[in-house]
Amino acid sequence: MARISLAVIPLLVLIAGVAPAIVIAADAASQKAPQDRIALVIGNGAYRRSPSLAPLKNPVNDARAMGIALKDLGFDVMQLEDADRQTMRDVIQEFWIKAQRYPIRVFYYAGHAVSLDRVNYLIPVDADRRWEQDISGQGYDVDELVESLGRLRSGVSIVVLDTCRTNKLYSRRLPQWVRREPPLGTLVALSTANGGVAFDGRGAAHGIYTKYLLDNLRRQPELQVEQLFKHVGAAVSNETQQVQKPWMKSNLLGDFCFKAAANGECLYSAGDAIAK
Repeated sequence: MARISLAVIPLLVLIAGVAPAIVIAADAASQKAPQDRIALVIGNGAYRRSPSLAPLKNPVNDARAMGIALKDLGFDVMQLEDADRQTMRDVIQEFWIKAQRYPIRVFYYAGHAVSLDRVNYLIPVDADRRWEQDISGQGYDVDELVESLGRLRSGVSIVVLDTCRTNKLYSRRLPQWVRREPPLGTLVALSTANGGVAFDGRGAAHGIYTKYLLDNLRRQPELQVEQLFKHVGAAVSNETQQVQKPWMKSNLLGDFCFKAAANGECLYSAGDAIAK
């Protein structure tokens, strides 16, 4: 059974096999005063039950690092690692319930994902060799979460999907990620464009996309969020010689940055404050 913990410092519980580790972390400051931002971070890499789903090295590392980065930016972080489908559904539902009380919401996922019949599915680690014939039963419909976040009438929702598309056994048979117009108040960022690949960062600590996302969150969180993701996309495209080309679509109604600049505003570009 998965263990859920509330801790003053991040707590990572690893259970053998496919049992997931769940972390709900809150620092001391967050316990003294309510936070205005929440994040759910998921990393799935321990795929073992289907020969067409190769294990991934970096999603758990990516998720842990993203959890720390978001926590440093004031987020109340829920973290999930190597999750089976039921646990994913339960924790995402818990996140959705909590998210309704927060004006700033982030969902981050690293792992396998596919599309079928114009529906986008995240793949849990317990997907077995029959998953390609039962995607709706074994996967998680992430479009449902995006639409639910879009129904919130205020605030900002950001969905980041760093999904590996290099497994030829299923990418040949199934269509690539379906890109839709995000609901109002929502930004969706994908680690690769349709038909592209997302490198897992072989031999590196992080996947290429998450590496640059972490770098930008740490170096220039004051950037307007659309500009931040453009910086990430440019860096990824440059390193991979345009083999991996990230995609981002925003339908935010106002300006948002992960951390305000010294003047209390966001930056359009490094060193340039938003002109009012």
